[in-house]
Amino acid sequence: MRDASVAVAATLVVGALVAALWPVGGGAPATAVLLVATGLVVVLADRAARLFGAWAVAAVAVAGVLVTAAVFGQEAFHRNFGPLGYANATAAWYAAGVGAACVVAIAAPASAFRVVGWGAALVLGVLPMLIEAVAASIAVAVTIGAAVAVTVRPSLAGAVARAAGIGAIVVGVATVVVGIARRSGRGVDLPVLGEARPRFWGEAVALIAQAPVEGSGAHGFARLAPSAADPDQAWAHHEFLELAVEHGILLPAVVTVAIAIALVALARRDDPVAAVGAVALAAATVLASVDYVWHDAAVPLTVAAVVGSALGHASRPAPAPQAVTPSSAEQPR
Repeated sequence: MRDASVAVAATLVVGALVAALWPVGGGAPATAVLLVATGLVVVLADRAARLFGAWAVAAVAVAGVLVTAAVFGQEAFHRNFGPLGYANATAAWYAAGVGAACVVAIAAPASAFRVVGWGAALVLGVLPMLIEAVAASIAVAVTIGAAVAVTVRPSLAGAVARAAGIGAIVVGVATVVVGIARRSGRGVDLPVLGEARPRFWGEAVALIAQAPVEGSGAHGFARLAPSAADPDQAWAHHEFLELAVEHGILLPAVVTVAIAIALVALARRDDPVAAVGAVALAAATVLASVDYVWHDAAVPLTVAAVVGSALGHASRPAPAPQAVTPSSAEQPR
């Protein structure tokens, strides 16, 4: 799909209009701006990748993440806040950086750049473990594993991309089902995520049921959820459920469509870079299904750069084969 990036951006613009202008629930201009900016980055990264190569675009994203990590690299600061002020959001940003580094490792034309890409992926991959971000650590391991797999066997690229999309769907649906179960009064034990998140999801589902179409307005969960009486628990810890609380089910549906467009476009190409882009997007979607990591603009914008570079790489025409000139020994006498 040559213009998949434009389709993604157009869909996100529709979402931005919903976020800004939805008349009943109340607008959220910051969300609208972030959606437009994310779509714009996807398109710009796509076009830049077609001109300069996906690896060059991804290298810029990797450099930004690495420099920030180095500046704010003290472990004590990292463990408590991280560069984004919240450890899990910081870890999700590092996971997106790993996706970008893997694009460099696969697509760079020179072996030196590819070595640097793998090194950056490993360095950024360790950081979520240092700040004890379990979900992001798993996402990093999956991303690097997928990149290695498609590098060793490029024929696996399409299957890897499709598996990533299916995995994101399964996790997203499962977390919503958990929220529905908690709202119905059935306890759900998720040791990896703790007790609080299912409770937040259940409260979000209850708020959505009260205003499924019109939403409860900006910051609806923080204003109305019982858990939000504690300022540290004023988030649904699920980006899609939180969007549905604030704006009704239309906005998360539109965002989901944009993600689906990108995943389908990437999965249709049996290309290692496209596969890594799909895995990075799926990982970001999974992390957004268990925490509010997209509230920090650096995370979705970095993911958008990775996805756009992968789409541009997949749309870049293959180099034309060079004509073979017979040697003088082969010339007819």
